Amino acid sequence: MAGLAADRPELTVVVDHLGKPPRHRAAELPGWERALRAVGRHPNTVAKVSGLQCPGAAMTASALRPVWHVALETFGPDRLMFGSDWPMTIDAGGYGAVLDTTRELVGELTGDEQAALWHGTAVRIYGDPIRREPIDEGNGARPSCTGTLADPAENGSADVGVTADPTVLRSRCGRPPTCC
Repeated sequence: MAGLAADRPELTVVVDHLGKPPRHRAAELPGWERALRAVGRHPNTVAKVSGLQCPGAAMTASALRPVWHVALETFGPDRLMFGSDWPMTIDAGGYGAVLDTTRELVGELTGDEQAALWHGTAVRIYGDPIRREPIDEGNGARPSCTGTLADPAENGSADVGVTADPTVLRSRCGRPPTCC
């Protein structure tokens, strides 16, 4: 991904699930960290804090804190965004448990940093899901290489509205949100 980000600076590269840190295989974590930091050196990259459950690894704030700190140091809160990873979170205690764990970690940030992670980064990268157009506030918004907030008519996935309150997910197609 670092090569893609370097070769295509006009493209915003979204690292899903923080690159899936192998939390259940401690010997592999240094390699994950090196790779994530290599990607994060490029200003056209952002990362989703999602999908961090692993077989045999606790899904608690204390268990996630080491990978959380690497992500925070690498991208900063303005280049991180929350992703629910529903329904994959069912095995990790469900959406509520994942949200509570994420809230505990994000609660360590300032109010502005929390707003960026919960919704600001996603709106900046994907655009306003209600208006269906990129938001350009003079910040150089670029096209994204992911389609998380996709039109269900185009690919069958639910459209999730980004809100300031992470507990409120809006699905215009009437189905549960299956993206983010």
